[in-house]
Amino acid sequence: MGNNTLLAGTALMLLLLVPVWLSPQESLHPSRRTLILLGVAGGLVSIAAFEALRWNAPELHIVAYPTATAFVALFFGVPAAAITALLALQAALWTDTSAVWPATTVLGGALATGWAWRSLGQRWAWPDWAPLAGLTLTLPLVVSLVTTATSTAPEGASNMHWHHGAGVLMLGIGWLVIASRARAELARNGNGMWSNAGFSVMAGFTRPTALPVPTCSRPTSGSAGTHGATRWTLNAMPPSWPVPWTGWRKATRPSSA
Repeated sequence: MGNNTLLAGTALMLLLLVPVWLSPQESLHPSRRTLILLGVAGGLVSIAAFEALRWNAPELHIVAYPTATAFVALFFGVPAAAITALLALQAALWTDTSAVWPATTVLGGALATGWAWRSLGQRWAWPDWAPLAGLTLTLPLVVSLVTTATSTAPEGASNMHWHHGAGVLMLGIGWLVIASRARAELARNGNGMWSNAGFSVMAGFTRPTALPVPTCSRPTSGSAGTHGATRWTLNAMPPSWPVPWTGWRKATRPSSA
């Protein structure tokens, strides 16, 4: 079983090739097209891992492979995770149509667990490793409970599926390294302006910063009978920039005659 679990883990790690291939900006803030690509890639690696374990490790009684679904839900959101779950469910349907309900509950539980930890991390602004650690510990428990509740495993075979937690941990650490490298590259290209942007590795989520909200204003004219002295102050932010930035605005200040 060890060799086949290693084979499934190797197939699972291929998912990280997608964010490695993307540009730093796209990997941290993926577009809709990129989210679809990530969902499809997650589904394909789920199919490969499921087949490897189903044929060579039947003692695990795998009805679906939820690891990639939980990982995608945690770091890239529900839409991409739903695509991954649908493709993983299709692999279960190819083998045994009677396993539709158990496979659906396992994949749905993994998606819900990943989304729950994502929501908690965003709500409380936790460090990036905290939701990952929570998902690593709770996903095996959720899968085991669902498997037991649907009676898909023989008597006495409902053990904890810790290999799912290990898979999430491997993918999560890999993604944290990729995201850290992407932020460093953006910082170099932006002359350090990205270093304090407060990015989270959960795609599409930016933590609030302590900087005040910039506003735009027009120059004010000097009072009648006075000569306006020009000065520059920090105020405006170009709307196309995705990070807090302060630009220069021109203002006038009356000077003494």
